[in-house]
Amino acid sequence: MTPFANLVYAREGITLSEANDIIWEHKLNSLPIVDEKNRLKYFVFRKDYDCHKDNPDELLDEKKRYRVGAGINTRDYKDRVPALVSCGADVLCIDSSEGYSEWQHITLSWIKEQYGEKKVKVGAGNVVDREGFLFLAESGADFVKVGIGGGSICITRETKGIGRGQATALLEVAKARDEYFEKHGIYIPICSDGGIVLDYHMTLALAMGADFLMLGRYFARFDESPTEKVNVKGSYMKEYWGEGSSRARNWQRYDLGGDGKLSFVEGVDSYVPYAGPLKDNLQLSLSKIKSTMCNCGALSISQLQEKARLTVVSSTSIVEGGAHDVLLKDSQDSLKKIGLLSYFLHEICYDKILLVNIGVRSMKEVGQSGPVKERMLSINNLPGGVGGVYELGDEICATYLSRGLAKLLAYTPKEFHSYDELDLLDSVHEKERKHIKAVFFQKLKTSHKELDVSFRLQRREDCFIRLLGRYSRHHGQFPVYYLVASDISEAHQNALALERQNTRLQFAFSHSTLEMWEYHLDADRLVPLSRTVLGGHAPLEIQDPAAFLLDEEYIHPDFSITLRNDFARINAGDEPDSILSVRTVTGSYRWLRLSYAFLTDGSQEHGRAIGIFQDVHDEIAMRLQALGQDKAFFGGFNLETGEPVLADNRVWKMMQAAMISMPCMILP
Repeated sequence: MTPFANLVYAREGITLSEANDIIWEHKLNSLPIVDEKNRLKYFVFRKDYDCHKDNPDELLDEKKRYRVGAGINTRDYKDRVPALVSCGADVLCIDSSEGYSEWQHITLSWIKEQYGEKKVKVGAGNVVDREGFLFLAESGADFVKVGIGGGSICITRETKGIGRGQATALLEVAKARDEYFEKHGIYIPICSDGGIVLDYHMTLALAMGADFLMLGRYFARFDESPTEKVNVKGSYMKEYWGEGSSRARNWQRYDLGGDGKLSFVEGVDSYVPYAGPLKDNLQLSLSKIKSTMCNCGALSISQLQEKARLTVVSSTSIVEGGAHDVLLKDSQDSLKKIGLLSYFLHEICYDKILLVNIGVRSMKEVGQSGPVKERMLSINNLPGGVGGVYELGDEICATYLSRGLAKLLAYTPKEFHSYDELDLLDSVHEKERKHIKAVFFQKLKTSHKELDVSFRLQRREDCFIRLLGRYSRHHGQFPVYYLVASDISEAHQNALALERQNTRLQFAFSHSTLEMWEYHLDADRLVPLSRTVLGGHAPLEIQDPAAFLLDEEYIHPDFSITLRNDFARINAGDEPDSILSVRTVTGSYRWLRLSYAFLTDGSQEHGRAIGIFQDVHDEIAMRLQALGQDKAFFGGFNLETGEPVLADNRVWKMMQAAMISMPCMILP
């Protein structure tokens, strides 16, 4: 413990700017603030300063605290509102599907009597017409929510027959708001609640008069939403349910009096496609909104509402709005053109592989009638080549790091660009760090053994990864290891679930063996780093590796085009990712995934590429059996890029016949 005499601290009353200066001057991570009796009062953290700089659009009060809102109802508001205000809530909102009611008038009047106009802001809603808006405005609402029945999980219109089209409601309420402002000089913002599916719908809502938006489905897709990420039919999804659903049981929102229960539901319990972290997706959406505003010559929302021209469009103009009457070079759109992916593109999130039964009918028939649902299955979360090259010095720092591993370790884009300054151990959860450190420094640094460890991440406590590694060489006095990682969170949770059921389980991964080789581009030479892949033989080097692997039948002849295509793509600067049929030590063939990653080598930008094998035989075999392997042949396509991942020679020739363009594709 640091003695108080040696502690760097500040006295109560110091400004935040002065505290930050002390932190920077003394290179501290945190600064304690004490009173005249040396009792701790506050902490100022360096990370908060960095966070504010990285997020300039965050909504803060004068004390740099986040603005916080809270929902209330018209039943227990006399107890709930004082508690929320005392805790520091900045804004309240009456959460109800129907805002044009005497109950909301009474609630608004009571809050204004108790707290006045400045203590706390309160919104009301939802309404869909002029009369509803004026009623809430005259009742004292500081803002009004617009929309009934338009939410993706709301079935109010279907159940009760009430509601209104979101655009129609928004246009009428916006007009009423402007008239109210002209008459009384009081501007009451309106919120568009519901009906937002695509990014451009946000811009349309703002152009139609909304001052801000309420988004449920949009945010429910991200890591930061509180619901569970689940695997549904091979795709990652996030749970999402309506307040009127039987799961939420929020009967107070819809109650008409009488028994304290839901008489019938007005919402559904559902899933939305998982979309990853919030920050990256939100920045993309905001960029689209800003770009559209620039096209309209608007620098603010009010200017957008003034300058934007709304027009009714026909079905023909909708078709014209997308790509049409061309054969797209983009792989994903090309596959969509011939009908292979059209069914699943709206149901499966990115970074998946789609396994398609394409042999039952001709390509022309598939293109004409579209794919059959039961002949498609997604392959989700297969282990890929997310790796890095790490040097075991005083710290465990990367000399090369793939974007995949950086994403798995939850690195920010800024951290990825300076990954050589980051210690791998900092990514390990603090409760497991000591054990993992011992594995690296006590075992690997001297013995050069293979690495196989699993641990929980520090930044994502629900994420468990498995790290596999092989010794490569020494750099000076320090050993260098190739590492590859896989997300095993789902497998870990399954194992825990079985343990809770008192089931003894020794969990085995089908991709437990890690195999690697180095490909030297300048000499067209292959250097195996393991003995298992090539039938138990590990030649020191292989010249013309594609010909050697095929002649010796280490790679099944049916995958000759894929193999040669991979080497061609490496030499063209790409990092291929393919599934091949590979002969093992026993002489049998298994499905293995081969992912490549470039390694910088002096002045050569792409001097060497490391190929990482992982066994995915069980995953592929299970899905092929489900699709009816005896009746057809198959193609596996990456949904993000459209590129073939699992494709034998017949699939390549079929794609050539369909004139699908792929980068660096070698066709006979």
